[in-house]
Amino acid sequence: MNWNKFFTRTPDHEEHANEETTETEDDEDVTDSTETVSTGDKKSHFFGMDFHKFSHNHLSQRCIKLVFLTINIAIFYALCCLTLLCVIFVSAILSFWIFEEIIRRIQIDMSATIEGYHSSLSSKEAWDNTHRYLKCCGIKSAKDWLKYRVEIPTSCCSRSIEECLRMTEAVAYTSGCLKNAVLLLKSHIHTISMTVLLIFLIIVS
Repeated sequence: MNWNKFFTRTPDHEEHANEETTETEDDEDVTDSTETVSTGDKKSHFFGMDFHKFSHNHLSQRCIKLVFLTINIAIFYALCCLTLLCVIFVSAILSFWIFEEIIRRIQIDMSATIEGYHSSLSSKEAWDNTHRYLKCCGIKSAKDWLKYRVEIPTSCCSRSIEECLRMTEAVAYTSGCLKNAVLLLKSHIHTISMTVLLIFLIIVS
């Protein structure tokens, strides 16, 4: 038996054993790393959500978009309120001129129809209804009928029927129809103005 060969080959076996051990350890390390990666992948997909999507950059972009959207909505809301305020302001200015024009037109129509009270059925009905509804007589007073040489209508009577069989200024309404019509228009305008103002305050608040 050659002892030299025996002792000479022993280190080779040891080296071969060491290599096998090293390869085994490397395989175990690779397996562990693979398991770690797979575990990490499993952890990154929790409840079906990919947490890589919620990165810092992605969240920053979403926040910026949300801020810009909020700013745009606020600007649009402010512009709408400003436009509505301008409309109300312009309407308030124009209402004075329009109101004066309406009064002037009513006075012209009253003067034109008072002369045709007995000759035009529509004028007669219009004046009678105005007298009863507004409790007035004539344009400014009952004297307007005498000025146009027209008898004072019985619809101007402010007392009992017996006293109104013979119409005079004493039993007629003292207030003129133009004044009462203006007061009626002002009451409606005030109601409309308060309604518009209330709507504006609700929108702004």
